[in-house]
Amino acid sequence: MLFRLLQKNKSYYYKPQNFISVSNLIFRIRKNAAGMASICLLCSMALVSLIGGISLYKGGREYLNAVAAKPYVVDISRGEKEVEASQKTVQELWETEDRILAGIEEKYGLSQKGARNYRYVLLPLQEEKAPYKINQPTQGIEIPKAYLTVIDQSAYKVMTGKSENLKETEVLLYDPSGSSKEKQVTLEGQTYQIKEQLDTDIISGNISRGCPTW
Repeated sequence: MLFRLLQKNKSYYYKPQNFISVSNLIFRIRKNAAGMASICLLCSMALVSLIGGISLYKGGREYLNAVAAKPYVVDISRGEKEVEASQKTVQELWETEDRILAGIEEKYGLSQKGARNYRYVLLPLQEEKAPYKINQPTQGIEIPKAYLTVIDQSAYKVMTGKSENLKETEVLLYDPSGSSKEKQVTLEGQTYQIKEQLDTDIISGNISRGCPTW
């Protein structure tokens, strides 16, 4: 653009020295346009690679804590029907899990020294915000909008080292978005009082999932 403007300035351009210099530069710019475009693309890719590398380096630990909380994780899942069938004796269910863990230890030569055991319920939700309703597909497969991880006070103590004395209708709530300011929350028509809004994700590094947590 600069050289085009100089060309339009007749009093400047139509002088032998200026005419040759400006024409020469315009010719060289045209000739090297492809090379300059390649340099721009390479610089852009270098910036993308640099930013991507920094992001992976900074977020790698957080990602690992979310998908692999511990070096070894044994996750024993129970379906809804199986849990309902075992409601008559929860102790039997726990004893079965203990036997499964003992068999895994013996088979793979692992040790429970330093191990932590948590029992939690993962609930698929119809909406991301309260009032929460459990997602119950009626036709085909419906993808839940969010998941709610529910833990009891004993698991909370193991994870944080803190003891809580909650009443039957009291909960501690962690919202990953940090936008929840409610004093109570409703799940399937049952209202729970929020005793405290947690500002730390206690699930990360303990359970291999990143979900809103009670």
